[in-house]
Amino acid sequence: MTRGRRLFLAANVAIYAFILSAVVFVILLSFSPSGIFRMPPEGVSLVWYRKMLAYEPFWDAMTLSLIVAVGATATAMLLGLPAALALVRYRFPGRDLLAAMLMAPIVVPAIILGVGLLMLYTQFFIENFDLAINGTVIGLLIGHAIVCLPWIVRVLIAGLQGLERDVEEAAMNLGARPLSVFWHVTLPLLRPAMLAAGIFAFIASFGNLEISLMLSVPGTSTLPVVILIYLDNYNDPSVAALSTLMILGTAGVIVLADRWFGLAKLV
Repeated sequence: MTRGRRLFLAANVAIYAFILSAVVFVILLSFSPSGIFRMPPEGVSLVWYRKMLAYEPFWDAMTLSLIVAVGATATAMLLGLPAALALVRYRFPGRDLLAAMLMAPIVVPAIILGVGLLMLYTQFFIENFDLAINGTVIGLLIGHAIVCLPWIVRVLIAGLQGLERDVEEAAMNLGARPLSVFWHVTLPLLRPAMLAAGIFAFIASFGNLEISLMLSVPGTSTLPVVILIYLDNYNDPSVAALSTLMILGTAGVIVLADRWFGLAKLV
């Protein structure tokens, strides 16, 4: 191995170690007996897990976050699947513009998107339609679906591009109608990509802070917003305990999905 490659490898290891150090620190802090983590560790305690479990607003907010994330992922899937099919299978005027619009929520800063939705809800919808959806679950779900859409479309495009069309063509040659081919052939073949898209979209929605912060009111605050409010009022590692459970849960879902469906081939 040349010196340049060794330096490149060392730089990569250092960068990944720095990124993972924050996760490791959160996990270690969650088991600390005191509110400040010291080296060497003073011992192992579950006191912050007990405090976190007893803090009711965490669970109310987590329930709401789960509802919004599942609803937003399902909505984005219903919108993103036909869009991805159109982008991969057909050539039409405005195709590039449609692709750019669908990917725009990744490029536009989330805080800008949140402010835009807040203005839309509180001014345009109320003034023109007398429709007040700001601070409602529906309002949050629409905002989160916009965040989820690029993840759904991007992964489904990758899945469709890697799909062998021989089976679809064979079904059509045997007389199957296009809708029947889509339902009985295309969708089953696309299942791993749909699962991967759903997982990434769910995580993007569940962890979203900026749009939730703009569109939430007391009583409809998602978990990231409640965590932010908690950190503003308390200085203890209860949030580290909650974060550890979320990290382990997310990692477990991704590992199992990769083992069963081979998600690594799609990203």
